[in-house]
Amino acid sequence: VRILAPRVTLVHGLDTFMRSLTDSRDSGTVILTHLYLLIGCALPTCLHVLLLPPPNVPAFIAPFAGVLILGIGDTAASCVGVLYGHTRWPASLAGHGTHKTFEGTAAAVAAVLFAALALTASTQAPATPPAVAQVVGVACAVVLSCVLEACTSQIDNLFLPLIFYSTLLLAA
Repeated sequence: VRILAPRVTLVHGLDTFMRSLTDSRDSGTVILTHLYLLIGCALPTCLHVLLLPPPNVPAFIAPFAGVLILGIGDTAASCVGVLYGHTRWPASLAGHGTHKTFEGTAAAVAAVLFAALALTASTQAPATPPAVAQVVGVACAVVLSCVLEACTSQIDNLFLPLIFYSTLLLAA
């Protein structure tokens, strides 16, 4: 009986912590949002290994699509949107009950572009800068993915990295 007490306390504490990070979209007995986040971060990398696209700049960034769009973009959008966001997305686009802001979306775009640029610069030879068309393609993929994230009221941790990954490959 004494052996079970620490586990019950640990499970209760973990459950309380996990439930504090959910919203109305994830209100069942099993919290799936966190699992979707992990799968969403890993899925582009797994697909990239299976598909082996051409080795150019957008395709090089593509395996990191999940981490870039969810880990960096979503985090920046949330932080900036909560702290500095004033202009809300229209309810007709973002759905009722959402608190997503233009400022949060702009922060996500800037953060993902900066991270993609830093990732490219850290792995590419300095004498070979990326082509303008590739930079424009990456920028379009980032903007499209961030606006899509702002305009959805669903749990986007699974499909958003796939959309970003696909648009990066199309930009290649």
